[in-house]
Amino acid sequence: MEGKPSYLIRHMNQEDDFTQLLQMMNDTAKRFNPDPIFLGYGTTTEELKDNYADPTRNNGFLAEHDGEVIGFMCVSLSPITRNGFIEFGFLEGHEVILADLVDRCLPVVRHNGGSKLFKFAFSAFGQIRNREISLWESLGFTSGEYSEVTLALYLKEWKEPENFNKAHIMPAAEEEYETIKQLLIEEDESFIAERVDNPKTVVITLRDADSNEIAGVAFYFVDLFQQGTDHEYLDAYSFTIHVRPKFQLGKSEIHRLLQAALLSTKQLGVMHVISRITLKNFTVFALMIREGFDDLEMEKNSTVQMYKKV
Repeated sequence: MEGKPSYLIRHMNQEDDFTQLLQMMNDTAKRFNPDPIFLGYGTTTEELKDNYADPTRNNGFLAEHDGEVIGFMCVSLSPITRNGFIEFGFLEGHEVILADLVDRCLPVVRHNGGSKLFKFAFSAFGQIRNREISLWESLGFTSGEYSEVTLALYLKEWKEPENFNKAHIMPAAEEEYETIKQLLIEEDESFIAERVDNPKTVVITLRDADSNEIAGVAFYFVDLFQQGTDHEYLDAYSFTIHVRPKFQLGKSEIHRLLQAALLSTKQLGVMHVISRITLKNFTVFALMIREGFDDLEMEKNSTVQMYKKV
């Protein structure tokens, strides 16, 4: 598209076509995702409308040109960090609208008391540069230091450890959750901290033998799938291992925490364990692969966290 077209940016409302917007969001993602069989996000039309069409929030914006919707951008806000995360879509060739849409989103985060606006860019495993990353950097976003991948473990194929040593490993008490959240935020793990508030969260802690302080934490959610059918089953997802930097845990201790968390999922009757893991701690990543976590399409299934200060 030559030059800068005339377009109007306005707030979303209940009358907007959210089926069209969801299709636009998925089509945009497919243009950037290196996985040729990527089908789109799991978000529904109803969820998109419920999250962004409320006029009291004013957190969804549409760009129109000659009466046609050419793009949109919405901000979801974290109740813990107060920061924002964007969902968006735009017609190919209309990248020019993104800068103005971002500018509309920044005050929403600022008003919420946050300091950063986040988005996730698709990447191939190990990739540090691609056209989506470059596009968002041109809009003032900074790339995070580490990419993330999705891994999965089929528990029926997992070999349980014999004579497992569970010393200093225990479930976190509910009254410790707030402390754990603050520790994670202080250690630059705000996205993990947000998971603690989920009512379906299970939290396992590894304590330092001398001080009894929390040295490492494992998290996961449990949910029932295909409920009410003959094939219903439990899965654990957002499985995460966090090692606190101040304790410099050895590989054997991290391995014990990982195995303890997997044992707990097995005791609950979980079928699959799904993890979205950052490559920040390579030891954790390597140990999970050793335990049987895998994803045949891992090389096409990475993301890079990007942010813009508000």
